[in-house]
Amino acid sequence: MRLFQTLLILCVLGLTNVSGQKLLKIDSLKQQLKRTDIADSVRLDLYILLISSYYLKADDDKMQYYQKKAVALAKNKNYPARLATTHLLNANRKMDLGKNNEAEHLVKLCLSFAQKAKDNELIATSYLLLGKLFYVKNNYPKALDMLQKSIEVKKGRFNDNVSYAYVLMGNILNKQGNYTKALKVLQKGLQLAEDIKNGTSYFSLSTLIGAIQEEQNNYAKAIELYKKALIYYQKEEIFFFRGTIYNRLGFVYQKIGDQPKALEMHQQGLLFSRRNKEQQAIVVALANIGKIYLQQNKIKIAYKYLKEALDIGTKYKLKDGLADTHLVLGQTFFSQKEYKKALHHLEKSLELAQRNGSLPRVRDAAEQLTKVFKATGKYQQALRSHELFKKIADSLFNESNTKKITQLEDQYRFNKEKDSIRTVEASKRKVLDAQIKSQAANQRATFLGLSLTVLLLLVLGIFYRSKQRSNYRLMESNKQLNEQKSKVSAQNKMLQRQQEEIISQQEFVEQKNKELSQANLMVSQSIRSAQTIQKAILPQQDKFHHLFSDHFIINRPRDVVSGDFYWLHKTIDKTILVVADCTGHGVPGAFMTLIGNNLLDKIIIQQQIDDPAEILTRLHIEVLEVLKQKETNNNNGMDAVIITLKNHQEAIELDFAGAKNNLLVWKDAKLLKLDGTLKAIGGYQPKKLTFENQHISLNRGDLIFLGSDGLEDQNNEQRRKFGRQRIESLIKETCLLPLQDQKQKFETALEEFMKGVSQRDDILWIGVKV
Repeated sequence: MRLFQTLLILCVLGLTNVSGQKLLKIDSLKQQLKRTDIADSVRLDLYILLISSYYLKADDDKMQYYQKKAVALAKNKNYPARLATTHLLNANRKMDLGKNNEAEHLVKLCLSFAQKAKDNELIATSYLLLGKLFYVKNNYPKALDMLQKSIEVKKGRFNDNVSYAYVLMGNILNKQGNYTKALKVLQKGLQLAEDIKNGTSYFSLSTLIGAIQEEQNNYAKAIELYKKALIYYQKEEIFFFRGTIYNRLGFVYQKIGDQPKALEMHQQGLLFSRRNKEQQAIVVALANIGKIYLQQNKIKIAYKYLKEALDIGTKYKLKDGLADTHLVLGQTFFSQKEYKKALHHLEKSLELAQRNGSLPRVRDAAEQLTKVFKATGKYQQALRSHELFKKIADSLFNESNTKKITQLEDQYRFNKEKDSIRTVEASKRKVLDAQIKSQAANQRATFLGLSLTVLLLLVLGIFYRSKQRSNYRLMESNKQLNEQKSKVSAQNKMLQRQQEEIISQQEFVEQKNKELSQANLMVSQSIRSAQTIQKAILPQQDKFHHLFSDHFIINRPRDVVSGDFYWLHKTIDKTILVVADCTGHGVPGAFMTLIGNNLLDKIIIQQQIDDPAEILTRLHIEVLEVLKQKETNNNNGMDAVIITLKNHQEAIELDFAGAKNNLLVWKDAKLLKLDGTLKAIGGYQPKKLTFENQHISLNRGDLIFLGSDGLEDQNNEQRRKFGRQRIESLIKETCLLPLQDQKQKFETALEEFMKGVSQRDDILWIGVKV
C-alpha cells in the first residue's frame, strides 16, 4: 500500500508511467546525479525519485538526506510543484512513523502551495492524503469529506489518485458496517482501476470486497479474493500490504475452524508487517497469534504476543488493534473464569470500538460481555449487552444486506458483459462499413486476378503437399521446446524470488538480534549501577562492628538488586535496627527500598522518633502519602521489624514492634519468639489494628535474629518450605558458636535445601549479639 501511495504522488508530476518497484533503480539514479550537464529541474526530479526509492526501503536516514537537498534546491530555484511533492512524500513517512500531527502540517502546507499555483493534481493529492490522515485518526466523517473533495477536483478525469480515494472510502464504510454502500463504492473504484489498468488499486479494492464477503459469512468467496490479491503482489514483487492480506486469510481460517492454517497465515502476516514497519498490521497479527496459542493452552507464549500487541498499540495509539487485543484477553480470562479481569478487558474493547465507530468490533465485545454478566449473575446488564449485540449483529448481517450485495455483484457482472457486447458490436459495424466500401473495388479486381490465382494455387499445391508433413513435425518440436523453456524460466524466477525473501528475512532476524543484544547490555549496565547505589545506602560493616559485639548478615537478592533492606542508627542512648521486606523484588522492589530508607531517615533522624510502634505508624502514613495510594489504589508497601536497644549497667532493654514480621531472641538457653502485629506498612489496612511495642530485658551475650520471609518461604524440589521450625532448630544447634560460624551453617543448610531449584524471593537474615 505504501508503494501505491508513493506512485500516486509521483504521477502528479508525470515522473512515472509504470508501477511497482521496477521503477526505482537507485544506482542508476545516483549515476545520473553525478552528471554536471543536467538541468536543475531534472536534478530535482532525480532527488524526488531517490526519496521515493528509500521511502519504499524504509531507509529514513537516506530519505532525509535527499529530502533536505530537494527542499533547498526547490526553494532556491522556485519550483513550487516539486517542493509540494517533496513535502507530500515526507508527510507519508511521518504517517508511517505515527507522527500524524507533523504529517497533517506538511499536507496542509502543500495544499496551500497547490491552491496558490492552481495545480489541480496537487490539490487532489493533498485532499487524498488529508483523507488518509483523518482515516488513521478514526475521524471517518472528516475523512470521507476530504476524499470526496479529492474526487471532485478531478472533475471526471480518473487516475491513480481517484482510484485510491475509492479504496479508502470503501474501507471506511466497511468499518462502519455499511456493507451495501461500501460495495457500491468499491465496485465503482474497481471499474475505474480496470479502466486505467492499475493492478495494485484493483486488487486493493478486491481485497476490501473480500472483507465484506467475510463479514457476510461467504468464506469461500473471501478466500478466493484474498488469494488472487496475494498472487498479484507476489508476482509484482510488492511486499507492502502482504501482511494485511495474510492476516485477513488468518481471520477466515479461524472462523472455519482451521487453527493450524490460521496460525500459519498470521505468522506470515507478522513477518511481512514487521519487515515493512506496518504497526497496525503488526498488532493485528500479534493479537491473533496470542489468541490461537491461548486456545492451544500455551499460556506463557500467548501472553508474550498479547503484551507486545498492547505495548505497540498503546505506543502508536492504534485503537482498532487495541480493541482486538483487549477482546482476545477478555475471551481468555472468561474461559479461565477470571470474570473481573475479563470484564475489564471487554469493557475497554467495547469503549475503543464505539469510539472508532467499528460496528463489527462493537458486536463482538457486546456478545462476550453478555456471557460475563450472565456468569456473574448480573442479568440486567447481560440483557442490555445482549440487546446491543443483537442490534449491531442484525444491522451487519441480515437477509436484506445479503440480497443487496448479491444484486450489486450480479449487476456489476452484467454491466461488464453488456459493455463487452457493445464493444464487439461497434467493432463489427466498423468492419462491415469498410467491407461495403471496398466490395465494389474488389469485384473489379477479382475477375482480373482469378486466372492468376488459379495458376498460383496449382503451383503452391505441389510444394505444399511435399512439405506439409515435415513442417508439422518441426512445429511440434518447437512447441515442446518452448513449453520446456517457459517452465524452466518460471522455476528460475520463483527460485530467485524465494532466495531474495530468505535473504531479507535473515537480515531482519540479524538486525533484531543485534538490537536485542544492545538493549540487554544497556539494561544490565543500568541494573548494575542500581546495585551499586543500593549497596551504598545500606549500613556499612564498620557500623555494625562498632554497635554490636558480634553479628552476621546474609543478604541474597533474587535478582541483581533486592526488595529487602536493613537500616541502623545510633541516637544518644539507643541503637535502632530495622529490617524490611518491600513489595516485589528486582527493580520494582529496589525502588521501594530507596523510598523506605529515605522515610526512615526522615522519621528517626529528622523527626527524632525512637519508639518502634510510633516509627511503624509514621512509616505507614508516609508510604500512603508518597505513593498517593488513596488516589491510585495501589497496595505497595513493606513488612518490617524494628528493635531499639538501650544499655543499662546490669542489663540491656529491648523494645520491639513488628509489621507482619516476628523477632527471635536467644536468652537463658531458651529461644523466645516475639510476634508482630498482623498489619503491613502501606496499602489498605484494617483501622482497628495498631502497632504495639513489646519489651524484654537482655543480658550481655544474648542473641537476636531478624529478617525477611524469603528464607522461611524458600522451597526445595519437593516444593516444601525451608520453614520457621528449621530456622529455630539451626539457632538452637549453633547458639554457642561465633556468629560468623553460625552464618556459615545457615548458608550451608540453605544451599543443600534448595539444590535443583532457583531462589524464589529475596533473602535477608541478620543475627546480632548484644
